[in-house]
This record gives sequence, structure tokens and C-alpha cells, in this order.
Amino acid sequence: MKIEIIIDVLDELEPDSLFSLSETPTDQASFESAAKCSKDGLIDTDISVKWSDVEAKYKEHEGKFAMNEMRKKRDELLKESDVEVLSDRTPSDEMKAYRQALRDLPVNENPTYDADGNLIVNWPTKP
Repeated sequence: MKIEIIIDVLDELEPDSLFSLSETPTDQASFESAAKCSKDGLIDTDISVKWSDVEAKYKEHEGKFAMNEMRKKRDELLKESDVEVLSDRTPSDEMKAYRQALRDLPVNENPTYDADGNLIVNWPTKP
């Protein structure tokens, strides 16, 4: 699980609190140990959120985060290949197909994360 997504979920579940995590929790005990909460001006207050609620919301958010991360990387790859389609160049059919495949990624891919939090996407191969 990605800590950034967990924090986003916590912010949604308990919007009046500030959260931090020292490590990625895997169950209620590690969640209570790793999570710090500040609320109403008090530091290290008790966390009223249950790990099971976090896990359920995490699944909803994971897809959105993965799609956004994929789009950012896709935009970088398109920008890197812009030089191939400048007005003074004739791009190859392979380059055109590569750039089209990049543009089509949000429709054709369902990005996820592996157990280590790395983005999993079937990226097109640059010619």
C-alpha cells in the first residue's frame, strides 16, 4: 500500500484531523502504532478510524491515484517524444503509433500498484 493513498483516505474519513504515518501499516495494531493524529490543536490524539475502513476506502482511491500517476508519466513520455514530430521532421509510422498508444493509455489501461507500491502499466515500446 502507498502511504500517500492511506493519508488521503484518512483525510477523507476524518477531515478535521491531521495524520502522519511512520511506516505502511498492515493491520489494526500496526496502524495504531504507525499512525499519528492531531486534532483540535492536540498532538498524538487517539485514532478513531479503524484499519478495516481504511482498507476499504484504499481500494477506491488506489485506482484514481494509479490513473493520475500513469497520466503524469505518459505526459512526460509524450513531451520527450515531441522532438520527433516537430514541423521540420517527418515522424516514422512507428513513432506515430507509439505516440498514439501513449495518448490511448487512459482508455486501454487499468493501472495498479504492486506490493511494493510501484506502478504497473503496460507501457508502449518507444521505437
